Amino acid sequence: CNRKAFQGDWELMLEQTIKRGDLIGAKGFPVRNQKGELCLMPRESIQLLAPCLRQMPTEHFGLKDPALKYRNRHVDLLVSPNVRGVFEGRATILRTIRSFLDARSFLEVETPILAREASGAAARPFHTFHNDLKSTL
Repeated sequence: CNRKAFQGDWELMLEQTIKRGDLIGAKGFPVRNQKGELCLMPRESIQLLAPCLRQMPTEHFGLKDPALKYRNRHVDLLVSPNVRGVFEGRATILRTIRSFLDARSFLEVETPILAREASGAAARPFHTFHNDLKSTL
């Protein structure tokens, strides 16, 4: 939030230690910046906990390939803020439906529709095609 309050070599830390996508650890206290966003005011050194080994897509371009979006949801959530809103809305809807049904003593049972391997006593293997992922199941 404020580099003047940080007690350490700010430029050295940013240029040599931390890159986009790295996970870091810091000790400090929460404050609000000029935009009103909640952030952390670090008081001690910032540690690199886990470096980002693969280059992250930029926020401006994001992920364009639909197959990459489906297979790497975590990356899509990091670089596309509108995708996060979709997932939050979906989670809210599912939570509301579950609480409604739980209040009426319904039992949730998961039944797999498509599986990669045949299962069951009389199951015969078959092949199907997933259109969105463009892959055979």
